[in-house]
Amino acid sequence: MFRPINQSEFTLALGILEKIRNIIAMRERLLEQGKLQEEVALPSAFWRIIKLYSYTLNPSYDIVNTWRFHTFPFTGRYLGNAVPCYWRPVPENIKDEYHKVTARLPDEMIARPPSMLGEIGWEIDGGLVNEEILVYQNHIRSMYFSGVMDYIRSKDPIRILEIGSGYGALAYFLWKILKPSGYYLVDLPESLAYSSVYLTLTSGLGSGIIYDGSKSTLLNTPDKGFVFMPNFLVDDLRDAGKFNLIVNTGSFGEMNKEQVAHYAEVMDSVLADDGIIYEENGDSADYPIINILDKKFTYLSFHKNNQNMRLWAKKEDILSKMKIIGDERPSILKTPYTWLLWRIKRTRMKWRQVR
Repeated sequence: MFRPINQSEFTLALGILEKIRNIIAMRERLLEQGKLQEEVALPSAFWRIIKLYSYTLNPSYDIVNTWRFHTFPFTGRYLGNAVPCYWRPVPENIKDEYHKVTARLPDEMIARPPSMLGEIGWEIDGGLVNEEILVYQNHIRSMYFSGVMDYIRSKDPIRILEIGSGYGALAYFLWKILKPSGYYLVDLPESLAYSSVYLTLTSGLGSGIIYDGSKSTLLNTPDKGFVFMPNFLVDDLRDAGKFNLIVNTGSFGEMNKEQVAHYAEVMDSVLADDGIIYEENGDSADYPIINILDKKFTYLSFHKNNQNMRLWAKKEDILSKMKIIGDERPSILKTPYTWLLWRIKRTRMKWRQVR
């Protein structure tokens, strides 16, 4: 059974959510004053459903204590499906998928969620496993075998920006693995309600910065832990310094074209010259994401189920430095030059293995 939160943790969560409600009210005032563009600031058609979950903005103790049971809008899965973990052995489909997505991974790359806020699942290899955690484990697997993890680990300091951070699970795991000096999460304020509560209570780092635009210099303070930034203030990131890694999994494909284009402009400003963007999305029905991002960056694309998993950088020589592990290989590359560099690297790696 998961650990129940104490009264001080509940009080901390309520304080965070009060700040989020104030940010939502500020957005409405700025819209009324004509200072924001609706097509960029407001939820896209896909995310208008988030209004149905407004009860989480002023929750009871029981809601916060079972926070993970309310994260359905981000995962598309109901955690209650894992309730049989209390009396049934691990289902074969869960066991098979777990072994598939963890095969050949070092132990530090295994996603083990904290046993609190309602997290339940079958215990495998010392961690809780359910259908939702397997999704995030799959992202970690891709980042490891594509070389992202090793490449980012070589940087000092490490600064990460995640756009569309959901309830905060991937941020939690990347924080544990990469130990960055700062991790910035940008999302709709309604969504930040989830990630700010989740990460504050599970990480033990305190509430971090809930950014409301009042003092942009706060964004460039070193060693700040987590920074939660509403999407309509994302331009202030230009005062936050450069990022080694920018992550987007799923949400670009759920935005409108104007929102993705705006994020592309911001990413171009804040990505370090030797930084990497890890992006995994299905294309929107209205536009291919690649047609927007490749105006600013060059890319490397990998096979992965029905999703497009791509690495983006400002220069092709940055992509050539990625140490691709195992049999994973790029499927499409922006230029023959990048393809040639990758083939040379792979030939050398295989030759070293033979020797």
